[in-house]
Amino acid sequence: MRSGFAFLASLTIALALCPGCAGGGGRSTAGTPAVTPASNFRDVVLSDLDGHPTRLADAVGHQPALISFWAPWCDPCVREQPALQRLSRQVSACGATVVGVAVGETRATINRFVRARRLDFPQLADQDFHLSDALGQRRIPATLVLDANQNVVFTGESLDARAIAALKKAVARDDCAWP
Repeated sequence: MRSGFAFLASLTIALALCPGCAGGGGRSTAGTPAVTPASNFRDVVLSDLDGHPTRLADAVGHQPALISFWAPWCDPCVREQPALQRLSRQVSACGATVVGVAVGETRATINRFVRARRLDFPQLADQDFHLSDALGQRRIPATLVLDANQNVVFTGESLDARAIAALKKAVARDDCAWP
């Protein structure tokens, strides 16, 4: 009985966080944050994959960033990982970064996923939903774009042309190769 309850609780949380995983997909909130992020979201401490505490502001630095919220059980999240990998490699020369934030998962689970797929862009663990709570972010996949001052300039669901356009605008350089 207890394992049945745990399964139902996990399924309920998964469907609440990942509308696309249930086949329905959610509505995009592209262009504007769904909620006003807490001013301290930059100071939320997450864990890098080596277990070191890392503030989001330190992981991003003073450069534009695309942040992808994901989980290994979310099929749309898994499908966009190769595109995030390519984007990370393309924009690093332009002074931007791509950061994955895995929500609700242990570092060990995230490490296995990242190693199996040979992902080399920065990944952070938000196991206890601290960053998600600070941003009012309740769905995955979710994409945020920050400008160089770490202000949220875009929020949407999965990685798409609008997210890339927002990152390109945040970078504001014409000499960069964009996908």
